[in-house]
Amino acid sequence: MINRILLLAAVLQASWLLYVQTLPAPPASLPAVSLDAIEPATAEEIRVIQEGFQGTPIEWLQLAGIYRTWGLLPESAYCYAQISREDLQPNDWYYLGITLSRMGRLTEAAPMYKEAISRGSSLAPHCWLMLGRDALRAEEPEKAEAFLKEAGNLPAAVIMLTRLLMHEGRSGEAVPLLQSLLEEYPNSLSGHQKLAWAHEQLGQLDKSYEHELRTLRSFDRFSPHGVDQEDDNDRMKLLGVARLVTESQAAAELNDQGRAIDLLTQALDSSWIERFALQLGQIQLASGDAAAAQETALRCIESDGASAESLLLLGQAQFTAGDTSAAQQSWERASELPASRDVAANMRAFELLAKLHESEGNEQLATWHSALASWQRGRLLFRQNDLTTALKEFEDAVEGLPQHENALFMLGEVRFALDDVEGAVGAWKTCLQHHPNCGRALQRLEQVARSQ
Repeated sequence: MINRILLLAAVLQASWLLYVQTLPAPPASLPAVSLDAIEPATAEEIRVIQEGFQGTPIEWLQLAGIYRTWGLLPESAYCYAQISREDLQPNDWYYLGITLSRMGRLTEAAPMYKEAISRGSSLAPHCWLMLGRDALRAEEPEKAEAFLKEAGNLPAAVIMLTRLLMHEGRSGEAVPLLQSLLEEYPNSLSGHQKLAWAHEQLGQLDKSYEHELRTLRSFDRFSPHGVDQEDDNDRMKLLGVARLVTESQAAAELNDQGRAIDLLTQALDSSWIERFALQLGQIQLASGDAAAAQETALRCIESDGASAESLLLLGQAQFTAGDTSAAQQSWERASELPASRDVAANMRAFELLAKLHESEGNEQLATWHSALASWQRGRLLFRQNDLTTALKEFEDAVEGLPQHENALFMLGEVRFALDDVEGAVGAWKTCLQHHPNCGRALQRLEQVARSQ
């Protein structure tokens, strides 16, 4: 009887072992990770994702991407290691390579990019770009050149390749590549800048100067990082402060100002960022709450120092509240602090001052500020390469301020860009009549004289 019981126990134990072997392995535990360096709202949302983690391949990929975006690279690599090769899609191999590249593990990253290429990844040109970039980091220029040529017409690869060629004294090979790039992207800042350098290296100074000037009205910028940076930016918008700001902007577009204000307030409570605070102030103004907008502007000034943008907002809030004297002072201060070159805060301050003086019957000050607004507007339009509209603005500026050095010089620049050489020379000569030490005007006249 005892033998029969022991035999039955042995059979049951063997059956149990066989059953256990058929069960799926428990998911690997998540990596130990510190989120202390990440802004609180984002860190909290990442913790929620971690707490709901079930260990599926999709979840491992999601966390790998999140950790990579926020710079937790060893943790990202760990997540990729938990996924079988069969569960990785072609583009996943590219992002695995990116993680390893960012960690400096270049020899391990290269096979990942090549695997993505062999599997038909849609990101193949970006894989070649990363292979070329990593070869440069490893000081292997011959490999880098071969890889970058495989990337084809990818703008970032062309820029990187031509820099390599110029570094090796092969600017003659770089020039046609950059010319082809500029045919497709005529407003490429990097393209004109590199072509100016290449012509200078070849001793073609007039051509070099032509493209150097063209950089003043170029704005396309190509990231050397490929699409991984775009992926990071898109992911950042899904979590934390950036998510709150994105949702606030959507609410504002739907004219739901209350929700837009609440969302931005939550974002700023988690992490104070001036540009988001300025957005909040503008929405508060639009909702009719001038007092709240003024408080937001003052907090910007206290936290980040006075800027053209924060003073502009402060003046708008003061004006809405009926304090025109304080508004005038704020806008005058805003007009004196240079804004970022692509920001219209100075122009807007001049516009508001012109309207204010016009309403008070002071035509002289209204005309003066209106002309300054035209100059600022023309400057912004010139940078956007909208030459015809910029010409009208500079003409208006010079009409109101006939001796304004910057307006006269820029009037010459836009005329020259529109092939009106005679008109350009006239503007620069007029500039020198009023400002004999204007080096830019002297330089441009000498350049024109050389070319004729």
